[in-house]
Amino acid sequence: MRFEKLFFTGLMLLFLFPANSFAQSHDMADKYHSQGLSLQAQNRYLEAARMYEKSAEVEAASPNPRVGNFIQQFVQAGDCYKSAMQYDKAISLFNQAVELYRKLNTHSIVPMLLDLVSECYQKKGQLDKAIEYYQQSMEIHSKLNQEADVAISLNNIGKVYYSRGDYDKAIEYYNLALAIEIRLGREAKEAMTLNNIGQVYYSRGEYDKALTYYRQAQDKNFIAKDQKKHEREIFSAILYNNIGKIFNAFGAYDVAIRYSNLALNINREFGAEAEIAVTLCNIGENYIALGEHIKAVECYKQAIEIDLKLGKEAEIASIFNTIGPIWISTGEYDMALECYRQALEVNRKLGRQADIAISLSGIGTIYCLRGQYEKSLEYFQKALEINNKLGSKPAIANSLSNIGWVYVSSKQYSKAIQFLHNSIDIKEKLRNTSAHNKRDYLASQLYTYQLLVSAYQKNNNPQGVLQSIEQSRARLLSERIAGRDFDIEIPSLDDVQKGLGHDEAVLIFSNIDLDNFVVMAITNSVVSMKEIHKEGFLAKVKSQYQEPTLNMLDKQRGLILNTKKKEDQLLAKSTGNSSEFEKAINYYRMSIVLSPKNGQRKLDAVENRSGNLAHCHEISRTLYALLIKPVEDTISGRKKLLIVPDGVLAFLPFEALVDVQDKYLVEKYSVQYIQSMTIARRLNERQYRNDRKPMLAFGGAVYEYASSYVPGTSLTSADLDLLNKQLKAFLDKTASLRSFYEMSGMANWDQLPGTMSEVENISLIVSDSEAITGAEATENKVKQLSESGKLADYKIMHFATHGLVVPDNSNLSALILSQFNEEKDGEDGFLRMNEIVDLDIKADFVNLSACETGLGKIYGGEGVVGLTQSFLIAGANGLSVSLWQVADDSTSKFMTELYKKVQEKNIPYRQAIAETKRGFIEGEYGDKWKSPYYWAPFVYYGN
Repeated sequence: MRFEKLFFTGLMLLFLFPANSFAQSHDMADKYHSQGLSLQAQNRYLEAARMYEKSAEVEAASPNPRVGNFIQQFVQAGDCYKSAMQYDKAISLFNQAVELYRKLNTHSIVPMLLDLVSECYQKKGQLDKAIEYYQQSMEIHSKLNQEADVAISLNNIGKVYYSRGDYDKAIEYYNLALAIEIRLGREAKEAMTLNNIGQVYYSRGEYDKALTYYRQAQDKNFIAKDQKKHEREIFSAILYNNIGKIFNAFGAYDVAIRYSNLALNINREFGAEAEIAVTLCNIGENYIALGEHIKAVECYKQAIEIDLKLGKEAEIASIFNTIGPIWISTGEYDMALECYRQALEVNRKLGRQADIAISLSGIGTIYCLRGQYEKSLEYFQKALEINNKLGSKPAIANSLSNIGWVYVSSKQYSKAIQFLHNSIDIKEKLRNTSAHNKRDYLASQLYTYQLLVSAYQKNNNPQGVLQSIEQSRARLLSERIAGRDFDIEIPSLDDVQKGLGHDEAVLIFSNIDLDNFVVMAITNSVVSMKEIHKEGFLAKVKSQYQEPTLNMLDKQRGLILNTKKKEDQLLAKSTGNSSEFEKAINYYRMSIVLSPKNGQRKLDAVENRSGNLAHCHEISRTLYALLIKPVEDTISGRKKLLIVPDGVLAFLPFEALVDVQDKYLVEKYSVQYIQSMTIARRLNERQYRNDRKPMLAFGGAVYEYASSYVPGTSLTSADLDLLNKQLKAFLDKTASLRSFYEMSGMANWDQLPGTMSEVENISLIVSDSEAITGAEATENKVKQLSESGKLADYKIMHFATHGLVVPDNSNLSALILSQFNEEKDGEDGFLRMNEIVDLDIKADFVNLSACETGLGKIYGGEGVVGLTQSFLIAGANGLSVSLWQVADDSTSKFMTELYKKVQEKNIPYRQAIAETKRGFIEGEYGDKWKSPYYWAPFVYYGN
């Protein structure tokens, strides 16, 4: 109380000396104060604090002390000690200022000082003391009838409870604050409180609720009149950041980055350094999830520089927690361990329980990777204990999954299965809260399901393997086909076997994106499971790579929107860095495209194609040895093969794989594909009437529209951002999207003269079939037939048109029907995925002979999301789609022969497709079409 005593001594001297004799001491106090301000502006906080203390001493010793100036020095000195993280000194000075104001009966300033004390206690991790001081502050505001300030105090108390992990209490106080703000009409403050509530629900894993509150906060912030424009903009950035975190939790990392970049631009515009650091960390986290570690590290470096300058200890600890996984991914375990330990020390000091759990989990991960399983288990269990106390469902699920991982790694499979099931039980509930983002959420959580598959396989439990695969496979598609999002029954292994004929076999692949994948072969009498190591395959296939093909492959990275050569778009379906296995599959696809010997494919980048077919066969044999050979004995002697692919295997034409006898797989089996056995059951349950018409075919569409828009070499991220924002608005209104296709370089389409003859020939083969061709083959015609119920009258639907797949924005994927210079009936001619889903189809078979209609974006667990899924949801029971762009004339020949075989032999479409492929291989339609390039892209999905 030294300054307090000096102050009251000064008050006594005031009555003993005349006022004009004290000017000198005032000048000295002002000089020290001025020096303090200068030092504080330079972030030299301790030196500044001493200057303010000297000013207070001189002021207190003056016979005529200026009361306001004297206490101001206390507060400013305390603020400097707070900035220098010397919280005890800051608390002492703030408390002395509080006592002085109270003795002077100046109560209106006291709450502000009590809030500063509370902030210091929060920094020290003494959260109970922080709440105590905020409550004192609130009581004063309440006595003074300062309702707006009471609401602020309630918010502050809610934040401390939130920091402590007491989410129920946090929501209670936030709701009390919200009620006051609504009553007072303080829209800006209301928006901030809605944001706070959203953060609580986010931490609890209730993402839909969180997003609802963030959206409400956006609406209030937009109309708020009680704040300045720049304040509104800065708060908008906070909301963009928080919404980005929701999409990160859903696994939609690209979307999350877009929201964070919106926030970053605003924060940089207004120089909001603290928020810039937060946003950079959010972007870095998404780059980690996308595997772009260099970009992530750059973001974190920038954030650390800012936080060091601002003295933000907790934020730096959080960054250390986040950088840890990057060092782990590069094998720098010591560096990772040091990051987690530094973060743990700070977080324990600050009492940040959720962050302590993250640090503990990181350390546990390192010990597990090093094979120190007991230590690993110890840290994971400590993290689980904290997360259980916090009630954070996502964190609890991850802790249980981590423990399951340790038990799998230490070969304690029964224990692993128990913990992994407990984790999945929680994740299934969380998935149901992710509404329209279920697909992304499941993809982000897939590893737990994959661990469970591995545990069951090693424990020799085929029922468990099948159950685990099905639980994570094509769930959203299954729900949409069934017309409900719950109680989707998964078939048992016994069900699957009973449904198979003596000549049928099923191959199910799983964990394809891990180092070791699982393949399961099922017949009506035998089940076999193998875990396959990819390392040897990757080493061998790398040795088979040829430079010209690699050069072509390198051009296919990312979505190329404006390439002029159709050949250059074959593999332009994946974004970011592909894994080595994905690269191998894509290399094989490219080798097939380059395989024709006769020059039918004109690829300028490859001059010598004489050895391409032999090279293609070499890769085919290597893939056969990896994917088929391990279960060859189980499926041997069967004639029909149902394949459930996983990940990038959905882009692989298994029929073209070659065995040691140089025979294609399709020469032994008729092959069909399905997304999951649950989907197969759903499709088999459909019952369509038998009196439908034979076929409706669309072909010979008119492509007269020529876009005058010439895109540059590439669209910038800003262009894509604008496109995506505008696209969402247009999709909501179901308006024409021609302008978007133009800007993306996807509006000009060549005529396909072969499709007219294709449809005409098919019509001659299939009796009583109907064809819509030329200018009549429009998007509006398809929709009119659907709305009238007439589209559901056909057993077969055939589309001989262009097709477009845009993985980065699946809403743009479409069948391309007639394009006119002037749009007709308000339609743009692009029958998009979301429009296909709404069609009323009851077809046994839909044939999409268009280019690349079997492609799309790969989602972990869900598989390829593209036109195939859309038609299955709309009502198709089976589809033929293509995996790459094919010559017009050979496609027409393939399709006419397919329908001939169905009509003449009365065989299923899948069998007719297989027999047509065998005819191409044998040269029945000419030696020039024997290459797999011409017949392998056509694959059958369905029942």
